[in-house]
Amino acid sequence: MRCLGSRKNQREYRCDQRTDWSFTEGSKKQAVVLNGRPAITHFKVLERFADYTLVSCRLETGRTHQIRVHMQYIGHPLVGDPLYGPKKTIHGNGQFLHAQELGFEHPRTHELMIFSAPLPEVFEKTLRTLRVNQSLES
Repeated sequence: MRCLGSRKNQREYRCDQRTDWSFTEGSKKQAVVLNGRPAITHFKVLERFADYTLVSCRLETGRTHQIRVHMQYIGHPLVGDPLYGPKKTIHGNGQFLHAQELGFEHPRTHELMIFSAPLPEVFEKTLRTLRVNQSLES
């Protein structure tokens, strides 16, 4: 998984925070909660920009909105995320979160299934713009 989060991240980070549904301010969304289900996400910084950071995420668990909730929890919400992200952000077609590779064991054959996909053009274009306008050392 690749995601673009705002502000600077550590080089590598492990978020081990339980998540579950939360009902606040009249809305239902996932949140980090004490009695939630275990959720573990590993983050690795790939590239830094002045206001954003490109990170790679590896999931140990697969909870609903897990990456989005954990990124918000550590103070680096996803760009373009209408539910967990900042109000002011880069313009695009929704959140800048991309599943570069997904893998799982087939439930019947037990064969490891792996699927990959290139970054969408809007993601690539945004990265090119950031590299020109907000370049920092990785």
